[in-house]
Amino acid sequence: MRHQTNTELVAELMEFSNSGALMQVFIINALDKMSQMTLDQEAEILESMQGGMINGPAWIACAAELKAKLENR
Repeated sequence: MRHQTNTELVAELMEFSNSGALMQVFIINALDKMSQMTLDQEAEILESMQGGMINGPAWIACAAELKAKLENR
C-alpha cells in the first residue's frame, strides 16, 4: 500500500473526516495557532534551529506567510 503524500492526507481530512466540517475548523485553527506561536517565539526558534536540518529564517518565513494568508482570507 502506498503512503499518502502530505497534500493527500490534508485533503482527505478536510474533505472526508468522520468529524465533518468541524475538522476543517480544527485544522485552520491549528494552523493559525502554530504560525502565531512560531512568530511569538521567533528568537528561541532561530536559536534552536541553528545548524539543524531546517533553516530557521525559512521556518519563520513560512509562519509569516501562513499567518498573512489566514488573516487575509
